[in-house]
Amino acid sequence: MIHKITSLTTFQNMEFSEKFLEWVESHSSTYKNGISVMGSNIRFFLNKEEPLFLIFDEFHLKDIDNAPSRYAKWKVFCVGISNLKGHFQIIYLKTMTSGHEQIGSLAIKVGVKNATDLIKANGVLYSRLEGAADKCASNGDAINFLKSQGLPVIYDLRHLVDKLNSMGHVDVILRHLLQQFLSKSTYMDKIKSIKTVVERTVPQKLQARYENELSAIQYFLRNIFQTFPERMVTLQSVNSDLFESMGSSIQGTPYDAASEAFQKFKELENVEEAIIFMATLTTVVIQKQHKNLVDVYNLLEDQGPNDRGEKRHHGNAGLDGPSKKRA
Repeated sequence: MIHKITSLTTFQNMEFSEKFLEWVESHSSTYKNGISVMGSNIRFFLNKEEPLFLIFDEFHLKDIDNAPSRYAKWKVFCVGISNLKGHFQIIYLKTMTSGHEQIGSLAIKVGVKNATDLIKANGVLYSRLEGAADKCASNGDAINFLKSQGLPVIYDLRHLVDKLNSMGHVDVILRHLLQQFLSKSTYMDKIKSIKTVVERTVPQKLQARYENELSAIQYFLRNIFQTFPERMVTLQSVNSDLFESMGSSIQGTPYDAASEAFQKFKELENVEEAIIFMATLTTVVIQKQHKNLVDVYNLLEDQGPNDRGEKRHHGNAGLDGPSKKRA
């Protein structure tokens, strides 16, 4: 399937190492379910002493030209991992057509659990892990799963602001809090003062929502300071901005490539073949994005001194060939 993809116009001017092509093919057993597990992308975080959070969302592709009408609509569910510097990598994908299977709350929970298990295999990283999500109904089971594992989940800032906007309320308070630099000795006093502002200014119908979110943020910060007691932290990167940007790229490149493929390869009229193709395609696109991101991260870090003496990590886990062994 990978050779079908590399023959498409979208990819003709791109170079792919044999190691990468072998890695893509080695994961083909999961593509039949639309799933791609990219545990090797976790390696980027191994030598970075940073708090981590899991974040997940789904993206809708444009209706695919030339695909059978019942298989024209596709979604990509993604689970990623990020640190408080904003470094981000996707580690789990599920690509599916709504004409065959809906990506509902169960599929979201399964994906989040699988991604969590990948990180749990590395005890050091798991000990730094928390969660951020759009707290919509379809994400409820996945959020409850994370909480059952002792992982606090806060509303990612972008979705939180959008939700409050839809309720006729413009938030300033939580945005202010998440932009503050806090320490183990100051965060409780800051949250206490924020609660006072909420009581005085937030409409009564939203008071409970704010209280619940402040409790989640308090738990989130408490866990961070248990692991990093000397650290000053800000939660301003706990948002889905970069995730949404990657989602836009997911919505673009696969659409162009898939539209050509459905015209070129008649076997994709079979839904099982189409799912394998689309899962392979989104995996290639995401790993290409990851290589670009890691290259930029490393160049930016090399611009100045590393204030904590961290070992530089210049592996890209991308087009040069991720390891077949799960991180």
